Amino acid sequence: MTTKPTKPTKPTKPTKPTKPKNTQYTFTLLFPDAIKASQVTKVDFQVTGTPAIKPPLPQNQMPAIFSVGDTLTFTYQKANPDVTIKSSLLTQYNVKTSEKETDEDFRCQFDKPITITDEFIGSWIFHLLGLYKYKGKRAAYYLDPEFTGGP
Repeated sequence: MTTKPTKPTKPTKPTKPTKPKNTQYTFTLLFPDAIKASQVTKVDFQVTGTPAIKPPLPQNQMPAIFSVGDTLTFTYQKANPDVTIKSSLLTQYNVKTSEKETDEDFRCQFDKPITITDEFIGSWIFHLLGLYKYKGKRAAYYLDPEFTGGP
């Protein structure tokens, strides 16, 4: 019994590992339809992403983790056409160390992406506080969600 010689096989090209794409998150502030006199308004929020977050996050819930390289864009104007933000102060606190990262006037930062860097690894609280105007009435607002940054 004779066997046929086998053809030499071509070496396969190594496959390049695919780099996961970073997510571009949009953090939309959702102001209420009514202002209560002499009360500070806690603002709701909705987080969406590109690529899309599956399943979509419920209102007032942050993603489980933000990766280094992801971006986060705060916005409010499309969802709240009758709202004008008059002042906005953003402070970020590290939950474990109470380290304060920033304390800045945030009005000009809306609709501009913030890139998550390795400085944000860990658990942080965004504290956003300010004044707004809705249909001629003025009020104060705040928002303080917690987020986790990771590699």
